[in-house]
Amino acid sequence: MVEIFIIAEAGVNHNGCLDTAKKLANVAYVSGADAIKFQAWKTSEIIEPGTETAEYQLLTTGDSDQHKMLKALEVDLSFLKEVYSHCTEIGIEFMCTADDILSLSEIDSLLLRYKVGSGDLDNYLLLNELAKKRNPIILSTGLSDIDRVSAAIQYLSENGCEESKISLLQCTSCYPAATEELNLSVIDAFRTIFPRIRSVGFSDHSLGSDAALVALGVGARIFEKHITLDKNMKGPDHQASLSPEEFKCYVSKLKSGAKTLGSPIKTLTAGEVQNKNVIEKFVFAKKELKVGTQLSLTDLRLLRTNRGKITAHDLPSIIGAVVKNNIQEGEPISKMDLDV
Repeated sequence: MVEIFIIAEAGVNHNGCLDTAKKLANVAYVSGADAIKFQAWKTSEIIEPGTETAEYQLLTTGDSDQHKMLKALEVDLSFLKEVYSHCTEIGIEFMCTADDILSLSEIDSLLLRYKVGSGDLDNYLLLNELAKKRNPIILSTGLSDIDRVSAAIQYLSENGCEESKISLLQCTSCYPAATEELNLSVIDAFRTIFPRIRSVGFSDHSLGSDAALVALGVGARIFEKHITLDKNMKGPDHQASLSPEEFKCYVSKLKSGAKTLGSPIKTLTAGEVQNKNVIEKFVFAKKELKVGTQLSLTDLRLLRTNRGKITAHDLPSIIGAVVKNNIQEGEPISKMDLDV
């Protein structure tokens, strides 16, 4: 079966509340996700005071000052360690995107893999640190064209990170992302353009789960989706996130979809083997065939039967054969009756 990896993106939807963060981890675990991801930053390290918020952030928070908004959502190491311990206790992988080098150094020991957000795909200060690490790296590619993506991979490779440790997520950095802007064909293109990378996936900012199933079909194997306890909570990402019930359904659909992909090797399934004998056709005499008759297509018919001898698949091999025993009309033909 195709293996997929599903990340529940908690992001900042904990609103700075430790209890909420733990509940989000519980939701992810119960839903069947493989990991839950949070975000870490030092506001002074990533944004200049007075920087305006994005339009969707202004609409969802009422804050026009991005520095102020992020400062209110910033969490410290003790917060993240508590969440990490809770995730370990319940049995789900803790992930956290570090947006600056200082935050990365603090949380490094908690991580099995690194995630770089779309806004930092060309943050070469951060990429330089990540390139030295031992763990796999997942890069979101929103806000990027192919040249920017290639440059990030090349930089990581040149600074010590093997391409086989790098995964790419197709991402459209809009919240929510419009269907016509998802460009999921990029997923298949990534697999062709970067054949040595570890995996390709989809950072899903669309509404619902339909896009994820399409992404699965074109080769996505990592999925990231925002979750929230309540879409009506105040914060920049709640409205574009899935509720606990919706996320559980999202995971279920993806896992079911992964089963349908099965194996790329075309062969009979166990169920088909059971049905084959009652579905496949066998060769019968369309009319009486006397000794010496040279078989042609007009002499034969194909029927489902419980007493077949020569399958339809083998019919071409007997055309031109000479009948050596008389065969009555309507009888199955056996190779014993033919001089093959």
